[in-house]
Parts: sequence; C-alpha cells; structure tokens
Amino acid sequence: MSVNFSKTYLNEDEYINGCEKTKYLGVVIDKHLKWSEHINYFVTKLRKLVYKFYTLREILPEKLSILVYKSLVESLLHYGIVAWGGTYKTNLKPLQTIQNYILKIIYKKKQYPTLDPTNQIYNCNIFNIQQLYIW
Repeated sequence: MSVNFSKTYLNEDEYINGCEKTKYLGVVIDKHLKWSEHINYFVTKLRKLVYKFYTLREILPEKLSILVYKSLVESLLHYGIVAWGGTYKTNLKPLQTIQNYILKIIYKKKQYPTLDPTNQIYNCNIFNIQQLYIW
C-alpha cells in the first residue's frame, strides 16, 4: 500500500480525500491553519466597502458613519475571530491596514488617508484587530 498525502487512510480500503482549503460557514480554512486565505478573503470584502465609505462621509455626520462602520466592518471582523484572531501579526497586517484606511476615510483625514498616522483613529469605542480578538 503506497501512502498518498492527499488522502487520509482510515484503514486499508477506506480513506478521506484531502484538500488545500475549504470554506465552512463563511470561514476559509486551509490545511495548515495559517488563516492567510481567510484574511485575504476578508480584505477583498472590505476593499469593496472603501468607495461606499468615501460616499457616506460626504452625506452622513461622523457619528452615523461610525455606526455604519460598526454594522458593516466590525461585524465582519467579529465573525469567526475566535478561530483566526490569534494568527501571526504578519498575516493580520493586510486586514489591519484596510481597517485603518476605512477609519481614516470616516474621520476625513486629509486627501491621502494612507499618509496619516494611525494612533489617532482608535478610541474607547473602536478597536483594532488585536483588541477585538482579546475583547
């Protein structure tokens, strides 16, 4: 009997086929549990919201924009964070970057939000990724 790493053998006749990644209840799980696939999936979802926040900041006051942020962005970030929130900081960096970008848009930081410092955008009501995981 030869061993194939894409199959997990239960006994000589029965085996389970392996896969690189799977999506279960909206959480992308890869075979090494690095969560980079899931985080990339979230980043693409959040990037689609950037233009909407640019539009909303011209229409809504800051308090209502924060409410929209909490309902759209933070709800996505909270989902499944118990599983993927403890991953390496390097894996979380793209997600943290897009979160910072959206918050800078809401707070109307200059014309180029990526150039502003991020320490001014978090307060007692808004948490970064690590704080959401601990909370």
